[in-house]
Order: sequence, then structure tokens, then C-alpha cells
Amino acid sequence: MTVRLARGTSVLDLVSYLRAVDERGAERRDVLAVLTERYALPFDDARLAIDRVRGGVVRASSGSPANQPDKSNDPLAWVSYRLRRVRDVTGADPGSTLGVRLLSATVARTLAVRHYAD
Repeated sequence: MTVRLARGTSVLDLVSYLRAVDERGAERRDVLAVLTERYALPFDDARLAIDRVRGGVVRASSGSPANQPDKSNDPLAWVSYRLRRVRDVTGADPGSTLGVRLLSATVARTLAVRHYAD
């Protein structure tokens, strides 16, 4: 699922918001209102975004790298998956300073390995 977001927002911002409200148990209608207003998502895309983010969490909970969503085909599920894996593997909250540093270092290393492997 590819989404077009409002200016000044990002996929990471959207995923982080959806994970936080899911953990708090926010009302779905309230979440949908925020997605349509703050992120400028059409109603159907907002509903799908919620499902994709939850799907990433479920896939990560399996612990199998084979369940990682495709980054280009489903960026919401991919980011959600990666954030959950950071928490599962390191025990660090991905929104914390340590979690952001760990995720950034992992992404940089992955990109470097791919770049120099060619």
C-alpha cells in the first residue's frame, strides 16, 4: 500500500502515531478522524493504514525474517515490522533515544552492505 501523506508528515510519523493509539486503545472513529485530518488520508486509505500497521506488528511477532513485508509494496507494514523487531530484539522502545540510534545504525549498516556488495 502506497500512501500520499499531508505535507510535513512522514510514514514513520504515521506508523508511530498508529502504534501509540493502538497501545492506548483509542476509539477507532477518533483515530480515523485524525488520519483524515492531520495526515490527509481518504477514509478508505485511513482504514487500510490501520490494518497495514497492525499487520506489520503481527508479522514481526512471529520472529521470522521471512515474514518481513516488502518495503516498496507495503511501507506502512514494513516500518511497523521494523519498529516491532527493534523492541523484540533489543528490548528498547523504538521511540526512545536508544531505539532511534539502534534503528538508524541498523539501517545504515544494511545500506552499506548492499552498496559495497555490488
